[in-house]
Amino acid sequence: MLEGYPDILKVPEISQILRIGIQKVYKLLKSGEIKNKKIGNLYFISKEDLIKYIRGDKTKKKESSSLSMEE
Repeated sequence: MLEGYPDILKVPEISQILRIGIQKVYKLLKSGEIKNKKIGNLYFISKEDLIKYIRGDKTKKKESSSLSMEE
């Protein structure tokens, strides 16, 4: 699933994949329905977390995202 996409997705890609508007994507990210990592004003979503969302694993635990950012 989603083989043609990078491992880390951004809002426009999520919008395209889910076929929903940008504002709806932001709402899902801000509510924690789709796990994400926010850096500054940019959201980053792991492909794995998006697939979990699509499959119905809609937990609202932002901090348990499978997206890891090394400093």
